[in-house]
Amino acid sequence: MNEEYLIKKISFWDIPKVVRMYEESSDELKRKFHNPPPLSSIGLPHQYLSTTFLKPLLMIRITSLVAKKGDEIVGYTYINERRYLKEDRKDFGIMVKEGYQGKGLGSKLMAEILKDQDDVWLTVLDDNESAIKLYEKHGFKFESMMVMRKMRFKTHPVHEKDRSK
Repeated sequence: MNEEYLIKKISFWDIPKVVRMYEESSDELKRKFHNPPPLSSIGLPHQYLSTTFLKPLLMIRITSLVAKKGDEIVGYTYINERRYLKEDRKDFGIMVKEGYQGKGLGSKLMAEILKDQDDVWLTVLDDNESAIKLYEKHGFKFESMMVMRKMRFKTHPVHEKDRSK
């Protein structure tokens, strides 16, 4: 069964629905999504401001997409661009609502948000095997591991000297 989803840029009015989707998720899904910065108390103002004309002025710029089925938000993805570090850094995250996973929606969201991107990072719990497979399918490569895997997406091949970063 091929379900139709609308994938679009997040709007100011979508944000409370995304927060609600996260809050109503199971503890296991929250653990796997591990406190997404754009939905934290510090990041949420940046998420709202990133939907306005002020986005170019922000030190933390968040590009987000939502997937909707009818009026319901069933997926959320973001790239959190931090411009205040020594080097700019882009971190990626994605969440698909329970009941909608395993149907290709995460892959569609990733393909859309990673268009025209280069050098994007993510962290993933080592036991989240389905997510790791999805990330690898979309070009993320293993970089390092502590409790979580750190993975990196680059449109250009990673050279040996880049691995020390």
